[in-house]
Amino acid sequence: MKQFGYSLDFSNGIAFVTLSGELLADNVRELKKELTSLAENAKRVVVDISKLDYICSGGMGVLVSFYNQVVQKENGNVVIIGLNKKIERTFSSAGFTRFMNFADSIEEAVDILSKDK
Repeated sequence: MKQFGYSLDFSNGIAFVTLSGELLADNVRELKKELTSLAENAKRVVVDISKLDYICSGGMGVLVSFYNQVVQKENGNVVIIGLNKKIERTFSSAGFTRFMNFADSIEEAVDILSKDK
């Protein structure tokens, strides 16, 4: 089992969130607290899940809640990058790929967010 980790960074008005390891039920509360706080202050966010090996249903719920909090703001947007095949299947079967924004690279994500200014 790979330990869950996350990092937050800010650059040019964009928040960058990186998730790694295995997001299990034990970590959901901590991540929810961090993302809720971030959603209060950020309008443009890139979430990099390229190093995420597993996400539990509670973790998926936290991401959807965060996504909804941000996109409800005027010009708010979240772009997810680094979707691996295993996580993509999970997101797709849950219907997330129908309404969430995804990009293949950080550059593409920043370009999408720059158009939303």
